Amino acid sequence: MDGNSTTIGYRYDISEGTNIRLNYRQTHLRQNYYFDNWDWNGLITPNVITATDLAKAYEGERDSRNAAFQALLDTRPFNGNQLILGVGRETGDHKTWGKTVNATTITVSRSESTINSVFLQDEQRVGDLTLNAGVRNDRIDLAPDTVNDVPKNGSGSVANVVNPRLGARYKLTDATSVYASYGTAYVPALNLYRYVQPSTTRVDNPNLKPESSKTYEVGINNRFGFGDLRAALYHTDYVDKITLGTDAASGKGQWQNIAFVKVDGVEIAYQGDLGSGWLPYSNFTYTKGRDYAKEGATGTQSIRIAPRKFNAGVTYAPNDIWSATLNARYVSELYFNNLTEAQRADAYTQVDCKVSTKLPIQGRDMEAFLAVNNLTGKKYESFNKLEWSDGRSFTVGASGKF
Repeated sequence: MDGNSTTIGYRYDISEGTNIRLNYRQTHLRQNYYFDNWDWNGLITPNVITATDLAKAYEGERDSRNAAFQALLDTRPFNGNQLILGVGRETGDHKTWGKTVNATTITVSRSESTINSVFLQDEQRVGDLTLNAGVRNDRIDLAPDTVNDVPKNGSGSVANVVNPRLGARYKLTDATSVYASYGTAYVPALNLYRYVQPSTTRVDNPNLKPESSKTYEVGINNRFGFGDLRAALYHTDYVDKITLGTDAASGKGQWQNIAFVKVDGVEIAYQGDLGSGWLPYSNFTYTKGRDYAKEGATGTQSIRIAPRKFNAGVTYAPNDIWSATLNARYVSELYFNNLTEAQRADAYTQVDCKVSTKLPIQGRDMEAFLAVNNLTGKKYESFNKLEWSDGRSFTVGASGKF
């Protein structure tokens, strides 16, 4: 993958408590990709690559162009209150070409989308209680997809979506507070999933529904002399969650809706300060995701959800001149596209490190750094079967303010 991204922003302070902010971001990405039936479905004959397997393999390229604009007013109309009003517009233009390895004909698919949004968020503090309320309205316009510049009949759609959020935090002591929150979310049924033809391995699903969710969370934050500790419990209900399944009539792959999915989880995190420049951190998350085909059915483990994740690291910054950081991330085993051993990925741990130092430039806050990702050089299946993560990589750079 290669590409570029450009961002520009503007802020105007009307008064001490009121400002206007404008942001614009434009991104262009290009990616080559390869598909092997073995990745998703396994070989037709175990341990033997047949002509049928080869016929399903193909290659291609994806070109994506995105632009996003946002304007918002941030104001404090009265004591203890902060109000944010905003509008946004996002556009996407995605073009994909592909062909089977043995073919000469190239198929070019194109999809375009526009999202116009209006949002509001308000925070009110009353003594030790902080209340939050917000709402966002999105108009999602998915233009009809085209294949070789010919529109796919009926593949366009328009959705108006309203998502509210509520939250409250209560300060028990100067060091301890508790909170609760509620919010909804929405994922449209993209044309990419509803209409997949031409394809030799999948079939269309024009009746695919969008997925929606409701999330509830409660938690506690506590500050000690040696750092901050926080814990949270969360629960999410998904309705019509979109996942890759099998069409009963053809036996081919098809994007389908699961009746509902329930996700329960707990997170415990520590952000420390041990003095003398030692800054450790750690967090652990346990997530239980279960899919239910219908009401009363036995739940099955959700794919692409790792039940356990653990992160830990430490930064050593003995002075204002230099610092060093070591991070480790553990992700437990999971299943990618179905609950078979052919789609099971082993657990892995990735270690990263970074060393930075201030540059002696008078009147400038500048630093240089060296970062090493995947310090051990081991590769992991973190995205799909046989799609391996990068090996060890080095980054040298400089950053600062003028």
